[in-house]
Amino acid sequence: MNTMAPARRSLLLGAAAFAALPMAAQAQPKNKMLDLTKPEDNVTAYVKMTGTLAKATTYLQYSGEIFSLMPNEVQRRILKLKGLIRIQWTPHGDGTYSHINYDHGLFCDSETGAVIDTWKNPYTSETNRPLHYKSGPFEETVGPRKADGTPFVLPWDVSGDDVRLTETSWGERDNWLQPKDWPRASTGEKAQMTTS
Repeated sequence: MNTMAPARRSLLLGAAAFAALPMAAQAQPKNKMLDLTKPEDNVTAYVKMTGTLAKATTYLQYSGEIFSLMPNEVQRRILKLKGLIRIQWTPHGDGTYSHINYDHGLFCDSETGAVIDTWKNPYTSETNRPLHYKSGPFEETVGPRKADGTPFVLPWDVSGDDVRLTETSWGERDNWLQPKDWPRASTGEKAQMTTS
């Protein structure tokens, strides 16, 4: 990125060209107001918030914490997680946008946040090797209708000019750690996932 200031001559030429434009052309364009009761405006807001309306690649950084869950004990943080999702966006010109996601997650020390290659289990005193992960591609299309056919209208939180969205998802899938292969580490044949 070029951080050098433009030359004074370039600025003067630019100002002169701007001054020569008709007054209507100099007026600042007004921002289009979105109506978040309309599915198509929900799509625009969601895609702009999570990526881009252009054909381009964006990146999303995330972090999380892993807590212990033991009988008769208060939960305690035992690991941190951080990751990066690379997202390739494609507009289709019909009000729909597809994106392909690639995810890379790293396990980290619960206090410092530093990436770790070994971890000592505080309950068994065993030293383990965290399996950092890469996953994808995951593909999804966003449009005025959700996959179930209902309108794409989201639970936005609007306060003045600020718009926020908390998106929670949950589901069940085959566990990566199957009990027959990981008898001590597996939580069962199915893994329940929740994100927010």
